[in-house]
Amino acid sequence: MIATTVKEKRKIAIPSNDGFKLTNLSDLVYCESNGRGSSLVFRNGHSIPSAKGLYELEAELVPLGFFRIHKSFLVNLDYIAIVNSGDKNSISLVDGTVLSISARKKKSFMDQFTKV
Repeated sequence: MIATTVKEKRKIAIPSNDGFKLTNLSDLVYCESNGRGSSLVFRNGHSIPSAKGLYELEAELVPLGFFRIHKSFLVNLDYIAIVNSGDKNSISLVDGTVLSISARKKKSFMDQFTKV
């Protein structure tokens, strides 16, 4: 699903009925599980359905700066604005979207920001 161009700009190929659409990976804000697959949400607010589940997307995207914060969410770390501490266990993205962090993922998520 991930392709690299000659200039090393990473692209994501999103399958459609008549082929696939290439878009910049850096425009992908987060992926959300929707039961039968997932929805890819981009910075322009558009969402595109994918037949791939989060498990498959996680394997491809985690090495590229994404993190699975919840069974339902895989987020691009570049778009996180606020990590809500305490009982909230959530993050706020730069566009104001709030996503939950599971209690199981909280420690490993926080470790992403304390690595030297």
